Amino acid sequence: MIPNQLVPQQQQQGGGQQNDIATNVRHYIHYSNLASNYMKQSNEARKLKNIYEDKTINTLRSNNMENAILRITDGTLNIAEESTPPCLSMPRIRSWLNMYYKQKGNGVNETEQIIRFFELQKKQETKITAYLKKTPLPTSLPPPPNH
Repeated sequence: MIPNQLVPQQQQQGGGQQNDIATNVRHYIHYSNLASNYMKQSNEARKLKNIYEDKTINTLRSNNMENAILRITDGTLNIAEESTPPCLSMPRIRSWLNMYYKQKGNGVNETEQIIRFFELQKKQETKITAYLKKTPLPTSLPPPPNH
């Protein structure tokens, strides 16, 4: 159960809604902790996978086996490459626009007006979502106020 001071006043009297809140909070905390643990395990597994991937690629390359196809239980592995374009951030857009206007060379640079327009559009399209914010309890209590 959650302490009465955490339950809104009108819900303390009915009982049913208080139990619903308590149950929902218990479930929220359980699944929040579960998700957090899975995220930690997933991050650790991803780090280790990347380490072994790098080791395997380096070994294949050092043995001139870059085109090798390795059979594994559920398929094959081979070295592949992918290109990742740079992130389209406001500083990058600003830089590219400045380069564009510099190359264009007619003396009119509308970069700042365009960036302001983008930022205004971004603010107008921002979505606000409610969520439960979990704050850990302090490890030690603050000193009592002096009277």
